[in-house]
Amino acid sequence: MSVIATIHQEKYSTILETPSGTFIADEHLEAGGTQKGMNSHELLLAGLATCTAITLRMYADRKAWSIIGIQVQVNITTEADPEKGTQIERSIQLSGTFTSEQEERLLYIANRCPIHKILSGTMHIHTTLNTSP
Repeated sequence: MSVIATIHQEKYSTILETPSGTFIADEHLEAGGTQKGMNSHELLLAGLATCTAITLRMYADRKAWSIIGIQVQVNITTEADPEKGTQIERSIQLSGTFTSEQEERLLYIANRCPIHKILSGTMHIHTTLNTSP
């Protein structure tokens, strides 16, 4: 999977090209952007929230459990204290009737969504820089 982000001179509107389509990311007005799209933190959180909701929906559908709706809220705080690091809080609201065993299993499954595993695992980013006139 690959995403290409291209920014020109308009602050800070960035074109995102993905296999699924083209999107715009930006910064909020108070950060000097034009607020045409989500900022980087919102995109990161959207990935976790979306992955969680889809993973739960897929699992419930496979089990034929009746989930009427799933809402995932994700918040991020960046701490100045390096010991605390960045904290992400995720709250999942399910509509439907569930046994306590189903609730436990759904929480377990939410913590196994692919983006959750990436964010909570060890990550390495290798960067190269290429220049052109």
